[in-house]
Amino acid sequence: MNKPFRPHPQMLQPLQSGPLAPHFDSFAAWLAQQRYCCVTGWNKLRLVADLSHWMVQRKLQLEGLNEQQVAKFLADAGNVSFITAAINAPWRICYNTCVNWISSRRRGLRR
Repeated sequence: MNKPFRPHPQMLQPLQSGPLAPHFDSFAAWLAQQRYCCVTGWNKLRLVADLSHWMVQRKLQLEGLNEQQVAKFLADAGNVSFITAAINAPWRICYNTCVNWISSRRRGLRR
């Protein structure tokens, strides 16, 4: 049986930086609610952390994140290894989950 994803808030702190940092807690809670296993949950959080770091480097805020920017991130991730070694292979699987969640955050900002 896979160990369920239940991160302690202190474990999230090292990943929380950049424009997506305010949303890490809610994303982690959502992943736990969706019953992701521990490894997959952490992989998805690392992907969002890498995206947030990439956004800082490009001075990009959440409101400016769009499909073209995500495509650039993914291209950079494949070429420059923004994605951590732990998720080099499964990052493509994490992509849809993360992008859908980020889109929901952006919609919330517009309300």
